[in-house]
Amino acid sequence: MSVKRGYKTELDLTNEQITACLKHAGCARKAYNWGLARKQEARAAGLPMPNARQLHRALNALKSTEFPYMYAVSKCAPQEALIDLDNAFTHFFRKVALRKQGNWRRKCGYPKFKSRKKGIGGFRLTGAIHVFEKSIQLPRLGTLRLKEKRYLPRNAKIGPSPMGDRSLIPRLCANVSRGSSGFPAGTHANKKALRTVKRLNANSPACMRGLPISAPMLCIKPPLDW
Repeated sequence: MSVKRGYKTELDLTNEQITACLKHAGCARKAYNWGLARKQEARAAGLPMPNARQLHRALNALKSTEFPYMYAVSKCAPQEALIDLDNAFTHFFRKVALRKQGNWRRKCGYPKFKSRKKGIGGFRLTGAIHVFEKSIQLPRLGTLRLKEKRYLPRNAKIGPSPMGDRSLIPRLCANVSRGSSGFPAGTHANKKALRTVKRLNANSPACMRGLPISAPMLCIKPPLDW
């Protein structure tokens, strides 16, 4: 029987890898704020707001002059941040429509600029992502070590994760076969690892738990004390 199971694990990073992840997070935050400013300018001028694809095309045209530091990170970091911005406006306008109908009484949640004062933030990667016994291979970042060995299934699909309180905690969603012990076959299930997963899952919103996605994807969010 095939089941969907979510995993969280901690990465064991070197100083160089931490620096690279922080650069990705910073570029994703910059792209989000830049895209939000462009949308607000278009709306103030009475023009249609540009979508994520149009913003990403304009951002690429400005990389060589205004944002040369973005060449040091994966193109997925700013691209996925602009997609998140589009989704934020989609949810905002949906709630506004519900409020006009009298079906929404809470705040509509207009997208706000992201500040480092509230956290370094995160980024999402798509593309060729491979899970190994002791490591995970990511685009542009290379091979990153895992602190929990033989815990993640080798056929894992990587999905989004909310911010954790540990060093770069990605959330994995996988289609795996259930073993005779009740745990996914090919994983190293132990009480300590299961307690860690339960504790981290407790901090996740219900809509994010066990969320399957169609393409390999990684969301990395650094802790606040870096």
